[in-house]
Amino acid sequence: MKIFASFLLAVVLAFAGPAHAGKWLRAESPNFIVYGERDESSLREVIQSLEQFDVVLRQLGGVRRTEENGNKLEIYLLRNKAAPREVAPGIDQDIFAFYSARPDLIAAFVPFASGDTTRETYTTGGSRIVRSSAFSGFDGQDVLFHEYVHHFMFAHMPGAHPQWWSEGFAEFVGTTEITAQRVELGHVPQVRAEWLKSELFMPLETILKPTGELSDREIGLFYAKSWLFVHYLFSTPERRSAGRAYLDAINAGGDPIAVFQPAFGKTVQEVDGELRRYQGQNMLRGFGFQRAAPIPDSAIVITRLPDSMEDLLLAGVRARLGRSERPEFAARIRGIAARYPGDAQAALTAAWATYATGDFAGTVTAVDAVLAAKPDHPDALCLKGLALISAAAAAPDTRQARNAEARRVLARANCLAPERTHMLFRYGQTFQDEPVTENLLNVLRLSNQLAPQVPEITLYTARLLMAAGQFEEAAKVLTPLAYSAHRGRSAERALVMRASALRREQPPADTGGEDDAE
Repeated sequence: MKIFASFLLAVVLAFAGPAHAGKWLRAESPNFIVYGERDESSLREVIQSLEQFDVVLRQLGGVRRTEENGNKLEIYLLRNKAAPREVAPGIDQDIFAFYSARPDLIAAFVPFASGDTTRETYTTGGSRIVRSSAFSGFDGQDVLFHEYVHHFMFAHMPGAHPQWWSEGFAEFVGTTEITAQRVELGHVPQVRAEWLKSELFMPLETILKPTGELSDREIGLFYAKSWLFVHYLFSTPERRSAGRAYLDAINAGGDPIAVFQPAFGKTVQEVDGELRRYQGQNMLRGFGFQRAAPIPDSAIVITRLPDSMEDLLLAGVRARLGRSERPEFAARIRGIAARYPGDAQAALTAAWATYATGDFAGTVTAVDAVLAAKPDHPDALCLKGLALISAAAAAPDTRQARNAEARRVLARANCLAPERTHMLFRYGQTFQDEPVTENLLNVLRLSNQLAPQVPEITLYTARLLMAAGQFEEAAKVLTPLAYSAHRGRSAERALVMRASALRREQPPADTGGEDDAE
């Protein structure tokens, strides 16, 4: 066993230790916004570890660090494994963490508590779900790193990533260990080691070109073999170069089996034989390199949230994720918010709860009360614009006027906070009854460029591109979603739309627009 430096010990305690009693803190860095009920030093260690992991992914993917990212991933460090039900009460009891990409919220929800849990994922709506069981080598940091890989790949490594690569790469770097001086990656997750040590075997050809649905046992073997193949590819420069050529050939439309030998100079069966030998010799070996310098403390801004957020933070997130809350939920949140007069964040949470029930007129009224006190509150303006768009969709007779009002409100919000990418998309939606212009397409292109992880933005952008006859561009926009690792209804819609775009046909009527809820 390794003896880790004191830095890593601090990170482990920050990630895995019990939550501190007290108020929620918010830490913001160039790429992340992290919420947690823990002390400031622990939260600072967490966000430093996340930023260092972002550097690792950029080094591995050849991605240059640019100016600060306006579309930052929000991360909520939850108290325990039951806490996700405070955010998404309808999810199964065995779900302990999830990642959701919606226009108004791109976030990961991860409990950081002691104990081992296994992770298998599936997709429902715009969210990726992580299931748990009693035995595994995964902890909270591994889960968060794994999910961030998928988020990062959408933003910086677009293309038709085969599932073995997307999942295998996420598993490969998900166990990254960051010490005071070094970064180590590629250590086998214990749950994958158990599969690899078993007598069961999945041929390499099966993960390269799977056919049909996999059983629970086959899913475990698939993840394990995918991790092993990625580990093998990173073991030498020659293998890494061959793997890159292979992925390029797949992205160019090649059959996964037909393009294998030209890329590797060997048949699938020959490489599979090498993998069996490699497995026994190298399965537990990781790869290490010098750690990059930490980001300066001045790049991390930590603030304490208002007292109201003790009661309302997770309820507000639930409202932003929800689509069909009952009126009793909104009434309860309004009652809590009323205990904090003059607190704009509490009032805005109550307005979001009202919106989640489908009461769009009530939402506008609630937001107007916030704007009366703070007329330049960008989040309030954006919620008002969203409520007006939703009201317009529900009332065709006033649709044009409501969309026009929403457009004015959202234009103002975007001027106040241009880094909020969801405001740009919502502004584009206000033209839903107008002719498709190049200016509108440019708004949607930028929205999709800034938030490629959000299925709703991708599908909406592609539909309007197709309406304007931009079929090739639409197919390109749809490709990452259509071939995403966690195949859900959004990916199925994207696949159908992409096929239509390649035929230069308009898509079926039910394939665009808002993604499904959980």
